[in-house]
Amino acid sequence: VHKTNPFLEDLHSGRNITVYRASPTRLVKGGMQLDSGQVLKADAVVYATGWRSSIDFFDDEEAGQLGIPIPLGQQDAEAEKLWNSIESKADMMVTDALPRLAEYPKPKTDRETGTTQFRMYRQVLSPKLLAQNDHSITFVGYVSNSQTSICSEILALWAVAWMEGLLPKPLPTETQMEMDVAMVNAWMTRRYGARGRQDPEIVLEVQT
Repeated sequence: VHKTNPFLEDLHSGRNITVYRASPTRLVKGGMQLDSGQVLKADAVVYATGWRSSIDFFDDEEAGQLGIPIPLGQQDAEAEKLWNSIESKADMMVTDALPRLAEYPKPKTDRETGTTQFRMYRQVLSPKLLAQNDHSITFVGYVSNSQTSICSEILALWAVAWMEGLLPKPLPTETQMEMDVAMVNAWMTRRYGARGRQDPEIVLEVQT
């Protein structure tokens, strides 16, 4: 027997929906600013504009803090030196543990056109912000996987647990989290080549 869903009825009526033909430019206190200059008040912002992921509303400095890819040439010199060292060590650890992956060549990157990798612990937030106990933002949905629903559910649970202060304490140190990130990225780079270096990629690894 079909039962009417009041929420869906209200949603499809359009009574409480307002369409703005503009693009978001940045988040501000209490809401979001559009490229028209208008600021929309909001309790929460859900970024779900289509299949092509884009996070270009963060500038390079903000993106670097959040663990989002930025042009290699825009990296802070100290951060570049640190991550080059961590990533080199992580690659050696991965190929030592999984010798077959050593046969897969690492994709070459151009400093002028390439970008850093996603540097998010558990693919949710950068070690730097986690270490600072920053609960203001998380990212979910960037992992390519053939079991999207399961993967997204796990990431969402982790993100909500972090934002609500429900994760077991203490977390690993920032240095430990950075090494964890580097090892995951090194594995994805060896396993999936250029695609694995560009985005979080575990498309062939499935749970049975």
